[in-house]
Amino acid sequence: MAGVSDATVVRFATSLGYSGYPEMQQYMQNSVKQQLTTTERLKMSQKVYNKESSGVYEVFQDDIANIKSTMEKLDEDAFHQAVKCLLQAKRVYVIANRSATSLGVFLEYYLQIVLNNVELLQSLENSSEKLYNLSEKDVVIGVSFDRYTKSTIQMFSLQRKKMRQQLPLLIIYSHR
Repeated sequence: MAGVSDATVVRFATSLGYSGYPEMQQYMQNSVKQQLTTTERLKMSQKVYNKESSGVYEVFQDDIANIKSTMEKLDEDAFHQAVKCLLQAKRVYVIANRSATSLGVFLEYYLQIVLNNVELLQSLENSSEKLYNLSEKDVVIGVSFDRYTKSTIQMFSLQRKKMRQQLPLLIIYSHR
């Protein structure tokens, strides 16, 4: 729209410190996404999707892209280390609040079937004594989305202060 060549756009992006236009574009998209509320994003998506069916199709396409991205970026050694950590844990605590609660319940349910030592923590007020009694044999898993929930962050902060070391296991889920 500015009437400049592609090369000028690339030079502009690199002069700002990006490796190229795609990196700058990705940064700008992520920045806008973090600044918009869920309601604002939904209103924008209604304008983008004229037909109901195309919106549903796009959701499935996004899920497929996320699964492919996860498969491509999967660090198998880290995955096996996480499994080993879970299997050796005395207790496993899953922290999930607000929009991540359903994923936390799902994770706690299935881990409880396999491990039988899992508990879901949803509020700092009701869980602080459990976090206070953590040992290095315990594992804490956090589930959250972009614009991470304050209570989830506070619970991890408390756990980290208690342990005074890296978290035994930290999983933060962020949907693009």
